[in-house]
Amino acid sequence: MTANQSTFIPRKGFDIEADNVDVDGDLVVTGTTAFTGAVTFTGAITATGGIKPQYAEVGADGAITQKSGVLAINKGSACALTIADPTDVTDDGKTLTIIAYTAHAHTISNAGGSGFNIGGTGSDVGTFGGAIGDNLVIVASNGKWLVVSKVNVTLA
Repeated sequence: MTANQSTFIPRKGFDIEADNVDVDGDLVVTGTTAFTGAVTFTGAITATGGIKPQYAEVGADGAITQKSGVLAINKGSACALTIADPTDVTDDGKTLTIIAYTAHAHTISNAGGSGFNIGGTGSDVGTFGGAIGDNLVIVASNGKWLVVSKVNVTLA
């Protein structure tokens, strides 16, 4: 069912596809639900099953396009990855955890951007130490990637 009006009262068993939907009263969602684009909730949210962050694995050199959740590096040799600066305002607050699932000296380069922590060439490449579990946690802020934490990763 497509909701073209500004307020929609959901009924059991119907799908909703709309650019804008306002729900009057309680909304109970069962099963798997996917939202595409920005979603704004006002008021309390109860998630009894938990909220699963985005998760992906990468096994080849290339560009990281994921901007939140967990990215696991599982390449059988050192993986060379690049990541562009996040989009100012749109990506603010998004947190990305990049973790090694293989024991190699993986690299993450932000050389095409402003460097991690806005450090330019002094901190534009993160080199993993070569152990499973090495990780880099970054958050988008004002169009830059700031390091929240790192385990066995050197920025240079």
